[in-house]
Amino acid sequence: MIDGHFTRGYGDSPKKDNDIELLPGAVEPADAVLHNASQSCQRLEVVADWIDGFETPYGMELLSSVHWVANKSETHATNAEEAIEAVHAWNDRKRQMLKPEHIRVAWRRLQEFTAARSDDRTNGCPT
Repeated sequence: MIDGHFTRGYGDSPKKDNDIELLPGAVEPADAVLHNASQSCQRLEVVADWIDGFETPYGMELLSSVHWVANKSETHATNAEEAIEAVHAWNDRKRQMLKPEHIRVAWRRLQEFTAARSDDRTNGCPT
């Protein structure tokens, strides 16, 4: 993210529940870049669908942490309880900040999204 240039809400606020949003004038340059990049546009749509409801800095850290422990870490969590254990083992900050009930919600989102994902979506891409 280029916080402060194209977005607001990630690094410019001490509040963890502020939405991350585009600044005025950010859409046009992005559309210009994506105009002839349909694969990139499709990937961005997948990400937008996946993070729906998690658009705060806290939500993004929560969802990305759960995704990491399920897919990238050595532990490869296979259920919500293993994800809680792995996220909390990551460091003290995550253990204190990311609540077990929130990790369970993010785990469900990851599972639902994975089950429902469709790679042939093109809606919303600039043409």
